[in-house]
Amino acid sequence: MSEKHLVCKGATVYCTKSMINNNPGTAIPLTITSNMVVELNGGKVAATDKDCTPANMCFGNCNTGTNPPPPCIANVQWSKCYENAEVTEAGMKFLTEESEATCMTFGGKVKIAFHGQSANPQPEELKKVSPQIMASILPVNPISENTFIINEGDEKKEKQITDAYWIDERTQEIIRAVYPGKAVTLHLKTKGYIAGEQVSIKIKSEEGRTFADGSEEMTVSGEVKPGGIVKVKNFKINYK
Repeated sequence: MSEKHLVCKGATVYCTKSMINNNPGTAIPLTITSNMVVELNGGKVAATDKDCTPANMCFGNCNTGTNPPPPCIANVQWSKCYENAEVTEAGMKFLTEESEATCMTFGGKVKIAFHGQSANPQPEELKKVSPQIMASILPVNPISENTFIINEGDEKKEKQITDAYWIDERTQEIIRAVYPGKAVTLHLKTKGYIAGEQVSIKIKSEEGRTFADGSEEMTVSGEVKPGGIVKVKNFKINYK
């Protein structure tokens, strides 16, 4: 497969014939209904060539040149699938990030904008993060049951990152995965930190890939604001 990523839950797609969703920046989620057995990237179901109907994707109105433009009725045939394995006895093929489809209704070309597998934020010190948060942002790693305690005189203070997620800078919606090249705000909620302190986390690259500088992880730091909030704006992940 030459380092191509399989497509899974969280993937986005676009159609060249769509009036709105016609480029990677306006891509929509691919709903996976064909497979509930094979999972990737921490429990995300894999997409197959049978995810090919309006139940899996709808691109709004189709740019056919008619007035009014007709609604999308996706009926696509996928090509460039992963040929070295099949899903169940039905012979379904896995989709890869290079898979493409042709719509048999209006002739649009459907392409993968994002494959769905994502980099995960990992704190510098795992003990600072609650087990519940680590389970959501780094599901394949072991979880520490301990927390990080510091003593200040007779008072004990517990330092934790209690939540970590991304905010889409265009829509301001909370997202749990980072799309390569897309500007987002890294948002951390902390406990026990004093305003003005620095908090650092490590971002691990996707398996088998390196960041633009050739490394497999990067460190991101931000200043704790009143209320224990850390925001790192205009953050992007770029791969080689």
